[in-house]
Amino acid sequence: MPIPWLLALLNSNVTSALLQAVAPTIHFQVGDIAILPVPAEELGDVGDRVETLVTTSKLDWDDFETSWEFRTNPLIANSHGRPLVETVAITLRLWGELSERQQSLEEENNRAVAKLYDLAEEVMPSDVPLERVSLPRNTLCVRIR
Repeated sequence: MPIPWLLALLNSNVTSALLQAVAPTIHFQVGDIAILPVPAEELGDVGDRVETLVTTSKLDWDDFETSWEFRTNPLIANSHGRPLVETVAITLRLWGELSERQQSLEEENNRAVAKLYDLAEEVMPSDVPLERVSLPRNTLCVRIR
């Protein structure tokens, strides 16, 4: 089974709902994941979507000093001689746009997995609030709005 397909499946609202049924606590064991039903057919065109989600998440993570790939603070990298207040506004806007794009891709993923399991009516596939988008800097964008 291709890794992008598994990533799409395991990072969906459907899998979240299935895990809540199997293990209603916040603690999952390997066996809990192993007993999840995996459809025989694969998701269609998931490769590009998953690659974009992973790449965006990695770039986001690499903007933090705790990343091994950290090079420079994004405010310094994006300044280009502009005043700080302008640089902050531009950077926050870019982060917000990335978060909204990530949200859209996560919603597409949820719809595709729900359709595959024939659960589109049971699981809210587009229920990805901006606060739940998996980008560390997204929390900053949400607080400012």
